[in-house]
Amino acid sequence: MKFSDTLIPNHMKIIIILLLLLLFIAFFTVKSNKKLGNSDYYKENGKMFYYCKELIKTCEQGEVFGVDLDSFEVIEAWGDGLFAKDKKHIYCGGKIIINADPDSFQILNTSYSKDKNNVFYNKMKHDYDKASFGVISNIDPDNFYVLGDLYAKDDKNIFYLNKKIENADLVTFKLIVNAGKDYAIDENYVYFNGIAVAGADPETFNHVMTDYHYNIYYKDKNAVFKLKSGEIKKLSILDSETFKVIKHPYYKDKNFVLNSVGLIVDADSATFTLIGSGYAIDKNYVYYGRDKIVSADLSSFYVFDVSYPCAKDKEHVYVRGQIESGVSPVDFIPW
Repeated sequence: MKFSDTLIPNHMKIIIILLLLLLFIAFFTVKSNKKLGNSDYYKENGKMFYYCKELIKTCEQGEVFGVDLDSFEVIEAWGDGLFAKDKKHIYCGGKIIINADPDSFQILNTSYSKDKNNVFYNKMKHDYDKASFGVISNIDPDNFYVLGDLYAKDDKNIFYLNKKIENADLVTFKLIVNAGKDYAIDENYVYFNGIAVAGADPETFNHVMTDYHYNIYYKDKNAVFKLKSGEIKKLSILDSETFKVIKHPYYKDKNFVLNSVGLIVDADSATFTLIGSGYAIDKNYVYYGRDKIVSADLSSFYVFDVSYPCAKDKEHVYVRGQIESGVSPVDFIPW
């Protein structure tokens, strides 16, 4: 018997556990009674607090200052409980939105709001948990309309958040969604993050693929483009007409073969074939990923039908494209 067992009898242990459980339930019941609706606002001891307890959120926690408790209420926008108001202010995530009018305030989407006097934009784009609002100057709220999460327009201009998109055509401008990453077009340009893509043709521009490394590929009648980390570049070496996906994440044109990491040097586009478990062959070489297996024998190379990347030829056994030294291919069976 352990020493600790002699100090507290078993029936006393059960009683202590039950008491602790009751205290735990009582604490959270009291706490939940102070919560305002389905929000993270709590009223306690004559003060208002905003607590952000979900693990996915990173907002600050603490007292909401300047609140009129009698008129304070949560604004249920999409059920997120981040917005609230009283007779003096609008709040988001417990912070006052400066100059917002509580009587006429409207939440348009995750990036834009407006009242009778101003149009507001979220400086953190559509991240409300870190929201910081600014005012778009010289704009009429009555003629302001959202086009998507980050785009909007009035009767004169197209906006990306608070920035006017110069030379954008008001009549033909539209958002293209569910295409790798949302982008916009008008009769003259293709736009990413509110910036025109040099040389892109809006009429033929389209999404080709998104790979495992979050590289997003597009093409038009003239060129292939790659979007990574918010920056889009033209891939001048690739031929737009013949560029296509072999199988995710491999793609090619008439001259080159690539995967999500980059160009596969010396690969023959016409004969390049995937054979499973990360291996490929063409008329000259065997490849694992982007790497040539120079020692591999093309005529006898065989990939085992297993999830592990094992292969062999008449001379060697390969794991992840590397020779397994001391292992004979004659009787080798993958584990």
